[in-house]
Amino acid sequence: MSFAAKKADPRGKKSWRVLRGGVADLYRRAEISQRAAERYLDALAGVDEQTTLGFDRTAGQRDTGKARSTGVTSAGEDRALLAAVSRGEFT
Repeated sequence: MSFAAKKADPRGKKSWRVLRGGVADLYRRAEISQRAAERYLDALAGVDEQTTLGFDRTAGQRDTGKARSTGVTSAGEDRALLAAVSRGEFT
């Protein structure tokens, strides 16, 4: 929501309005998203859980008919990458 006047009467009384889909309310949309992400991360920081996911399988190549893709191999060479990203230093 944005606190703004009607488009037809820019100097009129302001009220809470639904955000527009274009770029006009992009700054406000980014502000709202940032605050939501901060609340989520604050709540996540309060979690005290030591259980790991424990991936046992490695992901191989998949052929979807259009393109081939390779998943992350949690038990192989991607383990160091997953461990580094999981530490939370990338903010």
